[in-house]
Amino acid sequence: MLLPGVLLIMYALPALAIENGVGAQVEKITGTSVEIRQKTQKQEESWSLERKKLLMLYEQLEQRQKVLLDSKNQLEQQTFAAQQRIAVKKKQLTDSELILERINPFILELVEKLRQQVAEDMPFLSSERKNRIGKLVRMTQDPEVTTSEKLRKTMEALLVEAEYANTIEVCQETILVDQAMCLVNILRLGRVSLFYQTLDHQRCGYFDTAASGWRPLPGHYNRSIQKAIEIGAKQRPVELLDLPLGKMTVQ
Repeated sequence: MLLPGVLLIMYALPALAIENGVGAQVEKITGTSVEIRQKTQKQEESWSLERKKLLMLYEQLEQRQKVLLDSKNQLEQQTFAAQQRIAVKKKQLTDSELILERINPFILELVEKLRQQVAEDMPFLSSERKNRIGKLVRMTQDPEVTTSEKLRKTMEALLVEAEYANTIEVCQETILVDQAMCLVNILRLGRVSLFYQTLDHQRCGYFDTAASGWRPLPGHYNRSIQKAIEIGAKQRPVELLDLPLGKMTVQ
């Protein structure tokens, strides 16, 4: 009875040993698998985080690229517009140089015409007008004065001369009347006529442009010229007067 039991135990011991060995191997494999799984999971998490970072960086780079493209387009447009402005400025500069070449002779011609006009015109404000033209002539001959300033001053002188046609003026001057110098009241009606009347209101006359001298008028004009002088001096209201208007010129 003891022998079979012993044999049974002897047969059972190797089986148990084998079973324990397999279990250890299984346990070892399982542990290794778990460890590998944990590492894999960590790597996946790390890769996922890295992927998110790379995706975010990619999106940022895309946005940056879009901004740069927009900036590039704007710069190209600005460059094109600047090139157009430069071309316009170059043309304006070329035109300005051409104008300057032609404007100086034009200014000299205008000043000379003004000088002749003042010299040949009726003798009113003679000193003031001759001084203005004299300054203008000296300025046009000064190389330090810019062309624009010369043109501006010339235009101002032209406007002053043109304005005389729209104004009435009364002043006192000493003129040659009947071969004698006499202090008289002078009435200027625009650029049409120039009259004089002595201070005693007894004699009157006009400037004869054709003869470049003062000529007497009949006595019946004395009252009308006196009224016109008072109107011009704002000493009486405006009214219709009978005056020999107009002027004769040398042909």
